[in-house]
Amino acid sequence: MGEEPDLYPLVSIIIPTYQRPEYFRQALASATGQTYRNLDIFVTDNSHNEETKQVYEKYFADDPRVQYEWHPEYQDALENWHRANAYDNPEATYVNWLMDDDLFHPEKIAKMMDMFFQNSDIVLVTSYRKLMDADGKELPDTPWSKSPFQVTTRVSGDEMGRAMLTNMLNIIGEPTTVLARNQHCIMDIWGHQETC
Repeated sequence: MGEEPDLYPLVSIIIPTYQRPEYFRQALASATGQTYRNLDIFVTDNSHNEETKQVYEKYFADDPRVQYEWHPEYQDALENWHRANAYDNPEATYVNWLMDDDLFHPEKIAKMMDMFFQNSDIVLVTSYRKLMDADGKELPDTPWSKSPFQVTTRVSGDEMGRAMLTNMLNIIGEPTTVLARNQHCIMDIWGHQETC
């Protein structure tokens, strides 16, 4: 008897990394430790040494959800960024980037996916983000990291755009913060139907 298909949509997590093996280990552990389990985790590493590769091999190589690529031939971060941006698993309905010096809360993907399950017409979910220093100590909020809402709130794209321009603050957040429908799942230009 064959394996039953997963009932939950596949979420891609994309991690570009460069020569920060300990931060990378913590970041990837926060992705593999998600309570939402149906994940496709893609790592592209342009480190010019093997330290990050060794971290992957020691801690994560046995996790079938993790796909790791080492590109020491890339000369700068832009090439690695392009490789990460080009990654597109056609089976993944949603995508979230994770910078190698950031961490996911263990329930991040699960809670954000709940928002998609409850609101079939939204295209992205973002959240408050907590700042921390290099040792993991929490830092006070800044004007750009402080949440404009005290409770979960649905906001139209127009409202969000106006708020960002008016306040000159990125309140949507960095790529790590946002879970979005994958590009091949976005509605067509007229908004008639999804392609996934």
